[in-house]
Amino acid sequence: MNQWGIEKIAFFCPLWGTGTDSGYSYAAVELIKAWQALGIPVWANDTDADVIFNMGQPHFYERVEGKLNIGYTAWESTEISPGWVANMNRMDEIWAPCQANIDWYKAAGVDVPMRVLPHGINPEHWPIRDMAEVPSVDDVYKFIHIGGDAPRKGALMVYDAFKNVFGDQDDVQLTLKGRKFNFNPKGKNITVLNELIPQEELRALYHSHHAMIYPTMGEGFGLVPFQAMATGMPTAVTNWSGPADFWMYGWPIGVHYLTTPTYAPHIGQWAQPKYEDVCYYMVRFYEERKKFNRMARMFAAQMHEECTWEQVAKTALESLSDSLVSMGK
Repeated sequence: MNQWGIEKIAFFCPLWGTGTDSGYSYAAVELIKAWQALGIPVWANDTDADVIFNMGQPHFYERVEGKLNIGYTAWESTEISPGWVANMNRMDEIWAPCQANIDWYKAAGVDVPMRVLPHGINPEHWPIRDMAEVPSVDDVYKFIHIGGDAPRKGALMVYDAFKNVFGDQDDVQLTLKGRKFNFNPKGKNITVLNELIPQEELRALYHSHHAMIYPTMGEGFGLVPFQAMATGMPTAVTNWSGPADFWMYGWPIGVHYLTTPTYAPHIGQWAQPKYEDVCYYMVRFYEERKKFNRMARMFAAQMHEECTWEQVAKTALESLSDSLVSMGK
């Protein structure tokens, strides 16, 4: 038996096969791999395991009596579907990737014990970029934003701010990545990428740009800016919801006020990021590029010490072990 007293973990996830471009499935794969590397067998849908770990939305949760049933769910706005509460309360514990989620679930009426378990980084996938790989500071300065598929991720605000600050300036460029957009980005210094990019190529895309701007309205965690920070890329992200737990590895975009979500299934409220902050960081990253590169690399080194999936997996095992002991297992 291992030091945590856990024979094996049964993993239930409704998103098997959706590909690691999905945040849930990417996190599931990385967490499973980290547990296995620590010597913990993880089996899909194995009801004989002492730990039943559900990762996904609560209407997919499976409960096995006599076992430790965990539900792990991320969400992006202040209220959840009323139908989720009963399913969450069927679990022995609810876990979430950020403190904001825990606060929202508690306010909704979830009354089982809850814990925060953040996502992590895989240092092999997201190494701190060698400065030789980064475009020269004398070259065209390249901003990137990823997430056009979901309007809440802020692509339109990034686009509008870029056009306002830089216009058609030749020595600066914006790349917008997303399979579709709810607006028509265009301009001689605007590049739009619509194709699906595998994880291996995504890293190269990050490394070929100087800075990321991410004025999200709400995140369960925020893997895109988190991974950008881990490469040593100067990154500005909204200090609200998931990113409020890790913005300190980059630079915070403030919130004007909370507003009603504009599309289903989100209800409650989410953030209206400060447009002026987006413009401010674009100018500062561009004009003080050497300074911000140095600071971002320092933050990334800190992340590679504090935020790996191995550390996340160990934290989870310690929590599971404590809970099993409390159950008399």
